[in-house]
Amino acid sequence: GAIPGAMPVLIGCVAAQGELTFLALVLFSIQFFWQFPHFWAIGWLGFDDYKKAGFQFIPSDGQGERDPNLGLYSAFYALMLLPMVAIMRYADIIGNVSLISISVLSVIYAYFGFLLQKHNNRKSALQLMFYSFLYLPISLVLILIDKV
Repeated sequence: GAIPGAMPVLIGCVAAQGELTFLALVLFSIQFFWQFPHFWAIGWLGFDDYKKAGFQFIPSDGQGERDPNLGLYSAFYALMLLPMVAIMRYADIIGNVSLISISVLSVIYAYFGFLLQKHNNRKSALQLMFYSFLYLPISLVLILIDKV
């Protein structure tokens, strides 16, 4: 689901620019990597309900329970946002203020993943989920402001 989930930003950027550009590909990549911690936090929170309904939306430990490393996986994908931000700066898509701001946001996103790994509890999953709601729009607005 991460590829179809990242397609709208790619399609929108291509529509706005009239061609497939480097910016479109990087925005697609950001949306792609952002989705994993976001989805896993939601899946962690709804795990028992999904399990009762016969669905498995997140990795399990092989015994029908949540994979205890979901937080680690989430942190990894959040950290994968850092190279995307660096690529945007290298390609002169964003400036230093956005580079630093989005990098800090990405490290905080990873931190919430590490908290889920450490505590593996509802509170940590909620923190990761709610932070994911903030991360993407703030990052995209920073990129937009830098482009304008």
